[in-house]
Amino acid sequence: MALESAAELHAEEVTCHLDSQLVAKQVTGEYRVKNSELRQLWRKVQELRKTIKKTSFISVPRTNLHIQKADALVNEALDQELI
Repeated sequence: MALESAAELHAEEVTCHLDSQLVAKQVTGEYRVKNSELRQLWRKVQELRKTIKKTSFISVPRTNLHIQKADALVNEALDQELI
């Protein structure tokens, strides 16, 4: 969704910070995506990357305070939707 928003805003450069080293390496092509459902998402990401001049995917450990805060915010939003 972040790449979709960046593409809509005509961003020229996007850096995505991911808490999964596996996903970061899959998106950049270092690792293959074997799961068919995830492969569909991978294709979508690759198409969106074509609309942005430069994209970077950085793996950040889950111990990073920013990742922990983002995770807490996502969980809070998900909890509110269940109510």
